[in-house]
Amino acid sequence: MLLSKKPRKSIKRPRRARDKRKSTGEKLLVYAFFSLVAFSLVFLWGLRHLQNQPTAKRPEGVVSQSKLSDDIESVDNALFKTFFILGASESDIVSQQESRKRKGELRWEFKDTSIELPNGSGRGRIEEVLEHTLSAPNVLWEVYEKGSNTVLDVETLNFPTHRVTFMPHKSLPKEKNISDGNPPPAAESRVAYIPRRIPRIPVMPRADSKPKIVIIVDDLGADRASIDRLLNIPGQLTFAVLPNLPYSEYAAEEAHKMGRDVILHLPMEPKSSSGYSGADPGPYALLTGLSPQQILSKLEKNLSSVPHIKGVNNHMGSKFTERRDLMELVLERLKSKGLFFVDSRTTSNTQGYNTAKSLGIKAAERDLFLDESTRGEKYVRSQLEALVQISKKKGYAIGICHPYPETIEVLEDLVPKMKTQVELIPISRIVK
Repeated sequence: MLLSKKPRKSIKRPRRARDKRKSTGEKLLVYAFFSLVAFSLVFLWGLRHLQNQPTAKRPEGVVSQSKLSDDIESVDNALFKTFFILGASESDIVSQQESRKRKGELRWEFKDTSIELPNGSGRGRIEEVLEHTLSAPNVLWEVYEKGSNTVLDVETLNFPTHRVTFMPHKSLPKEKNISDGNPPPAAESRVAYIPRRIPRIPVMPRADSKPKIVIIVDDLGADRASIDRLLNIPGQLTFAVLPNLPYSEYAAEEAHKMGRDVILHLPMEPKSSSGYSGADPGPYALLTGLSPQQILSKLEKNLSSVPHIKGVNNHMGSKFTERRDLMELVLERLKSKGLFFVDSRTTSNTQGYNTAKSLGIKAAERDLFLDESTRGEKYVRSQLEALVQISKKKGYAIGICHPYPETIEVLEDLVPKMKTQVELIPISRIVK
């Protein structure tokens, strides 16, 4: 007998828990997706908002007083150079007002200058010159027209420091307007704008002599090729030789044979804000942290390493030269050896020149740096032109340059041609 097979009953499992888990997972995925979309939209909006914001100004605490003062002085010199290139002189400066400014611990003077320009020097020409003379990275400027005048506003390290109003040149009053018994107001209202590096009482040359310029070439001694090229230039260049380099003695000996002035380019400690450190000037640098005995010992070694020196100028030294006590120590030793001192003015707060004069030492100070490592031949040419113009105003001018290939090329080209305008003389004829 066949047994009948009973059909197997299917077991029905409850679906509620499984469906609930599936529903919860789907909800989580949807929530995560929309959350990601929302976050992306917020992020993109924030990024776009930040990109549209103006560039934040440098925090005040980052700028030191000495850095601000140095950069303002650089702008002073750049404007002085601008005036000359545009054909104006000190007699064309109508007025200058200075107002003291302060922000936090920083203090500076805002200079508002009005100057008359020769006919033809309009806004376009002014901007063209400024593109060349006022191109420092920490300087912002804007030129705009105001009536018949052209106005220049300058910010140094994001602080307003200068305003120059360029006015069309006007003819001087006729004599009949001055002969009525009243003093001419123009004689009292004109205030000359002269940068600090230019003496307020200019030393004018004799009527029968040419203006004098001095060109000091710093940093010599590292290689022979640049020294030989400079020796072949037909002019009284002054050789500032660094101590203890492979060709230091060679540079001094050869320059002396050719009748050139030789001075020691004395390494001194710079400020960290200058982009250098205490070690950068080399192992023989005079540092502020050394004892007086150590400073004098290093000084003697440096002096003895370069023969035929007539004087000394500082290499770097923006930190060391601000210490009057240390400069007195060094200068007293130079005085005992009959050496003069040339202040390279690597900081506006240098105590070098004033200290030397107070000690009765023959001294001088630089008017312009003629080159920069990051600039080329065109810049050197314009700086030499400015140096010549300064010499025509005060009778002499002192420029410092370096043995960069571009600089040597310009000197080879221009020194022979400059003899028609000025006399190139050694530094020993200027110090007093």
